[in-house]
Amino acid sequence: MLACLHEYGVSSQRDLSMRLGLDPSDVVAVLDELESHGYVSRARCAEDRRRYNVAITPTGTRVRKTAARALEAAQDGFLAALDPAEREQLTTLLRRMHNQQSACS
Repeated sequence: MLACLHEYGVSSQRDLSMRLGLDPSDVVAVLDELESHGYVSRARCAEDRRRYNVAITPTGTRVRKTAARALEAAQDGFLAALDPAEREQLTTLLRRMHNQQSACS
């Protein structure tokens, strides 16, 4: 969720739900937790007071960067046996599988 907010900027809870393919109630539960740690902030939408806009905070940005570095290190370790061309081929195949699965949903 932090990566999504970083990439797309301020988003409504509904937009986050749709982008991430998650049930809206699950998004609210995760946002509650993220907000309790100071990683995101929520504010009423000026155009529609029933909605909330969500933004990543500076603390959330630092946590996202730390998590991204940890993920990159884990991926490098996991994929160490593959050369760069093989890694790219694996990524291409996994994307194809993901896109096929998404199209079926």
